[in-house]
Formats: sequence, structure tokens, C-alpha cells
Amino acid sequence: MISADRVPAECRGKLIRVFSDSGSFKSEIMPPLSAAEKQKKAQEVESQQQQKMVAEEFLREERFLTAHFRSESDITQAQKKALELVEAKKKMVLEQLDLLANIVYELRIEISNAKQLDKNSKSFQQLYQSRLDELTRSIKKSQDQLATYETEIDRINREYDQTLQRYRVVVVSRRR
Repeated sequence: MISADRVPAECRGKLIRVFSDSGSFKSEIMPPLSAAEKQKKAQEVESQQQQKMVAEEFLREERFLTAHFRSESDITQAQKKALELVEAKKKMVLEQLDLLANIVYELRIEISNAKQLDKNSKSFQQLYQSRLDELTRSIKKSQDQLATYETEIDRINREYDQTLQRYRVVVVSRRR
């Protein structure tokens, strides 16, 4: 038995038992951790923190889903509601594209008739061509909007499908 205020050199890196003045066992002082042990312990702590964060996120998500949706049909109704607005906009763009296509068709007929009637009038041909170019730009813009709405519909469907799957997981975990 060694008694000292400091750890003797031959005891460094080893388990040290501390005894009281009466000689009874008081506590143990663990040896300092090696670099590998420190790294392993840090990884374990980080892993535990990540597991805790995942569990907290799952509880937050569970509270959110159960607060907003009482059943799977509520999620389906919310999805339909979200899609209605985008599909209405998409329908308007499709109608606009049909209208523009008809106007372009009629304008091309006018241009061909004007060329046949008056070949000397370059100003009319330029006017018709500028109107045709403007309509073509409008068609391109409407097609871009249509593509945007298609993308939005796909995103909404994916989002609500994921929500429905998470809701099912929450319901199953609550039953356990």
C-alpha cells in the first residue's frame, strides 16, 4: 500500500484504489484513456446523441402528424386540395395554349393571303411577322408554365405519399 498526494510514477496508467484513513475502501480512480479509447468513447457519445436526436425528431413528427391528420383519408383529402389549385392553373394554361395555337394558325393564313395579294407591301409583312413572333414567345412562355405545373404536381404527389408513409409508421408504432 502506497500513500501519497500525487500518483507515484509506477502507478500511472493503472487502476488506483483509494482507501479512507481507517483503511476501508473509498473509491477507484480509473487510469487515463488511451487515444484509441478516447476516440471510441467520443464516437459512442456522438452515436448516442444522434440516436437521441432521431428519437426526438420522430416524436416531433409523430405529434405533428397526429395533430394535423386524424386518419389516412385526411391526408388524401389534403393532397386532393393541394392538387386542385395547381391543376386549375394547368387547365388555364392548356386553354391558353389552344387559343394561341388557333391565333397563330389564323395569322399564318392571313400572312400567306397578304403575300399573294400585295407583294409590294413590306410593312404589312413585317407587322404580321412581329405579331407571329410575339405569339410564338407567348406560346413558349405558356409551355414553360405548363412544365412548371407538371413538376409541382409531381412534387405534391411525392410529398403527400411520403407523409402518408410516415403517418402509417407513426400509427403502427403507437399501437405497440
